[in-house]
Amino acid sequence: AFVVEMAVSLRVLARGAATVRGGAGAGAVRRLTTATAATAVVEGLPGAIGNTPLLRLPSLSAKTGCEILGKAEFMNPGGSVKDRAALYLIMDAEERGVLKPGGTVVEGTAGNTGIGLVHVCNARGYRCVIYMPDTQSQEKIDLLRVLGADVRPVPAVPITDPKNYNHQAAAFAEATENAVWTN
Repeated sequence: AFVVEMAVSLRVLARGAATVRGGAGAGAVRRLTTATAATAVVEGLPGAIGNTPLLRLPSLSAKTGCEILGKAEFMNPGGSVKDRAALYLIMDAEERGVLKPGGTVVEGTAGNTGIGLVHVCNARGYRCVIYMPDTQSQEKIDLLRVLGADVRPVPAVPITDPKNYNHQAAAFAEATENAVWTN
């Protein structure tokens, strides 16, 4: 898999560089300047996850007397830091051998993790099943469905209830061959 990493240290920030792993040959590494990092060609949607810029915040820097940077996680493909979690949950399941090609990723979520998961599942060839409370907005349910998720709204009940969306997601994954509950 092609993974973009930004090394964040004072030395690297001073040089204004990022490291890109992947591409031609296993372990290939090339350097990107901050000017080219935002326009680098990456391998599919997962390659763009985490390749978000650091934004210098001049007014806060001036007030504090030190350089303040913000990580622009909203620039991930799914619009959230949860894209990183989704990618690494799936990569971990693959590496542990519990998720094989053509498998199913199951999650109980009411938030952005589901959006990140369906993006990564589409890119890697997995089915994505999302259990969520039926109290979620129709817009979020529609978005997940448009992205390709099998969305299963269930009654909103406390986590202590066996019919809670997380428990239902876990039970579905357990009963489905080649499925993983990302929890």
